[in-house]
Amino acid sequence: MPWVNKASEQYRKQNQTIVMLLPSDTSTAWFQEAMKTSHEARFITEGRLSFISAETGKEGKAGNSKGSVLFIWRPWRRLGCRMTYVQRKELLKKRCE
Repeated sequence: MPWVNKASEQYRKQNQTIVMLLPSDTSTAWFQEAMKTSHEARFITEGRLSFISAETGKEGKAGNSKGSVLFIWRPWRRLGCRMTYVQRKELLKKRCE
């Protein structure tokens, strides 16, 4: 919850877009708060993201047990979260371009 609250506060103060990658866990209070304060929830579909270890630079062995969502706060948009999606393969393809 502290990170979501900080993002909600900072996009206004800094007049910048803020993007957070979070687990897609709709049952949590922080998820509900992000839905109330962000402008877009972009769900990552058709697979899960693998996280990279900061120490080794390799994918974690445990994997990711949940799907992921990108919450996006934009300073020029009115509140009202729209829900979109992006396929995992398309997201990874853009990373490599």
